[in-house]
Amino acid sequence: MRQTQLHNVPFTAPQTFKKTPRGDAEYLVEAEKLIVRWNDNSMVTVVSNMEREFTETEAKRWNKQKRTMDKVRQPKCIQDYNTHMGGVDLHDQFVSRYRVNIRSKKWWWPCFSWALNSAMVNSWCYYSGQKDLFSFQRLVAQTLLLRHGIKPSRQGRKSSMAVAITDATRFDSFNHWPCNTGSRYKRCKNCGGRTSFACGKCDVPLHVECFKKYHTE
Repeated sequence: MRQTQLHNVPFTAPQTFKKTPRGDAEYLVEAEKLIVRWNDNSMVTVVSNMEREFTETEAKRWNKQKRTMDKVRQPKCIQDYNTHMGGVDLHDQFVSRYRVNIRSKKWWWPCFSWALNSAMVNSWCYYSGQKDLFSFQRLVAQTLLLRHGIKPSRQGRKSSMAVAITDATRFDSFNHWPCNTGSRYKRCKNCGGRTSFACGKCDVPLHVECFKKYHTE
């Protein structure tokens, strides 16, 4: 926390506390909150609700005068923060790369847009493919448009992105079932023979014998 965010906390004045030896700390326990101020390279103030008691550990810091690594006292809550901060920082960094930039006067819009961006980054982290974040977001957007959008009236050349969407749906191993279309025979997508069966999800004609091979190879 910044000094301007601390109100009525009986800590030592910042200018005086900065002159104390490196590793000195002062703390205050209030209800379920632990407020700690620590003197490192600069003054660090941390508020935590994970720990209700003040405990200290040791940390290594470079001593310019002795030109060696010295051991200094360090509050445990600060050590825990340094240990687990990487995931949150990386998440915020990825969210800020391709943020939804649609302006709105509604007070809830920043919360909603941040939730969308955060869900996109989390989905990308769980995604098992080799795509970067930008390609993954474009693939998700194109897939949603393909499923819920309105197709153009004119038929143009099939784009490479549409092929990527088809492949992503084809190999996801989820809800692919053969169904009898009841219509005229069509050419099987796998072997080229005539069949009246098709995949209900991919919407492509397939023989029952070719069904597994098409969705795995």
